Amino acid sequence: MVSINNLLVCTFHRVLDFLFPLPKELSDFLNLTPEQLSRLHSIQKNHDGTTQSLFLYKEPIIRASIHAFKYKRNMQITQRYAHSLARFLVQQPANDSKQYLLLPIPASKHRRDTYGFNQCALLCEAMIPFLDTRFLYRSNILHRHEGSVSQTKLRRTERHSNVKDVFEVSASLHNKHVIIIDDVWTTGATINNARLALLESGAQSVVAFTIAH
Repeated sequence: MVSINNLLVCTFHRVLDFLFPLPKELSDFLNLTPEQLSRLHSIQKNHDGTTQSLFLYKEPIIRASIHAFKYKRNMQITQRYAHSLARFLVQQPANDSKQYLLLPIPASKHRRDTYGFNQCALLCEAMIPFLDTRFLYRSNILHRHEGSVSQTKLRRTERHSNVKDVFEVSASLHNKHVIIIDDVWTTGATINNARLALLESGAQSVVAFTIAH
């Protein structure tokens, strides 16, 4: 069930979209075919391959679309990124029959209070129709302590300390294979701390996929 707060936020942004048409970058993004969007891939991996990202954030069309997805709950953009990320994800474990838990990075209290939704959870939910039976989405396993603030408000040097020990896991993950979904990979602080919490809860492997880097 959609909460009253989420419904009001969604309605508010729809009114804004009606009064103020989409900027050119967003129109251009939404007019891309899946093949054209795939040609914008700029795949990045960290040193051990446990984090992978699809697009380059500094590209104007990507930056504008992620901003609309992240702060304005633009579901058209969410669907486009969900399709791209799901296609990429399905191709990764080639010839692999393992089961994977798909977990969104939880939103900070500031974000929940300000925007009323978790963009990573919306992205995961939109990915489900494009995934095969190896992937099982769970939204209530990885949690974030109330004291943490949004990473976007912090300098690069502050991000690691802000998310240190901030995540907790509410289920046993013994021998589970986990995939974390996040929107933007910047310093890796959020993903690394979430991965550590999941591994300490028994996960056999934890990898992360993000829209952009």
